[in-house]
Amino acid sequence: MKKNFIIIIFLILFFLHIIADTVDEEDPCKDIDLRKPIKKKKGKIFYAYVRTPYCSNYTYFATDPSFKWSSIDVIATYNVNYDKRISCLAHKHNVRVEFIFEEGHFCREHTIDNDCPYDQDKIKSSLPNIMKKLQENYVDGISLDFEYNPNGNLYGSNGGYASLSKKIREYLDSINENYSLSSALALNPNANLRNQMVDIATYHDYLVVMSYDLYGYTKIGNSVTKSPVTKYSIRENIRAAYMDRLINKTLINKVIVALPLYGYAKRCKKDIIGIFTDNCIIDDEERPMNIGVNTIHHYLNSADHLSAGVFWNEDSKTVYSNFALNGDVYQVVYDNPFSTYLKLKDIGLGGSGVWAIDHLIGLPQPIVEAWYTTFEKINIGDQYIFWPEQFKSTHKMN
Repeated sequence: MKKNFIIIIFLILFFLHIIADTVDEEDPCKDIDLRKPIKKKKGKIFYAYVRTPYCSNYTYFATDPSFKWSSIDVIATYNVNYDKRISCLAHKHNVRVEFIFEEGHFCREHTIDNDCPYDQDKIKSSLPNIMKKLQENYVDGISLDFEYNPNGNLYGSNGGYASLSKKIREYLDSINENYSLSSALALNPNANLRNQMVDIATYHDYLVVMSYDLYGYTKIGNSVTKSPVTKYSIRENIRAAYMDRLINKTLINKVIVALPLYGYAKRCKKDIIGIFTDNCIIDDEERPMNIGVNTIHHYLNSADHLSAGVFWNEDSKTVYSNFALNGDVYQVVYDNPFSTYLKLKDIGLGGSGVWAIDHLIGLPQPIVEAWYTTFEKINIGDQYIFWPEQFKSTHKMN
């Protein structure tokens, strides 16, 4: 009996050892070198934001076919229940990871005080805690997102954001020169930010311009269909706010054009055309719904929604689709791989990005591949062209 008991204990320990080894082998952080910040990349990059809860989902990064490591250079995500194995897996694929920090992270607590993120004492006291989060999670840098300050003074006065950038840059470099600093910035920033642009760019690795030109107006009587602005808007604003001010090619190459992988949906005013309407008029003041490209694809192919297919807006070079649901017609304005390609082609900057790459989850693989093809670096080009000649009459009828 005693002999059998010893054998059973031995077998249990043996199998536990096998399980532990298996788990350990699946953990890329077993390789100590993968825990260190990797060297900064030269040349154009693809910058991919990842939303919660995926920042805690290691399986998504490890196995989901919509996440293509070979096409991505930088991941920006949140430190909410973050699984640090993601960092090691990223480093294994030579991909950097940055944690997103909002203005409240530079204060003793979240606040609506405009000056809080720019108070020198508060900056100095907050950086060691932020660095601790980076080091504990094997993360490569900081991605600032100050877009939601409720009082609207997003970037401080008298060079406040540039001063903040300088303090962070100096602190990161004092720890390890491989730590990076990025910021999400507006496509059409106010004069305050524009006046700081050269200094901000000097202290940053990437300026991620959130180039959103799909608005889905909320005012009753406006047209959802006509809410995407002119096809030139991104190029005009990029040139005026960034290129004309930075001038230096080294600084211009830090500018990343980030586009949304989602659209805006609104309910249309009832008319006799129904789901075939080419001018969806708003009849309520509710906020437009944000719908990812994967959900739009589902609506287009689901028996639960009557769809009129995909329409092309020649004025804005974007697409839209109409759906019927419970007696109402909704229209969603969005970009597909082709319209996104038109926005990025020959814009001549440092790369492209998306909010957010997890909107590709569940799409058929050919569509996923089409999206990644859109964001290939070669499409960006090395020279800014206001509007490539071959696209001036993209869908001109004979």
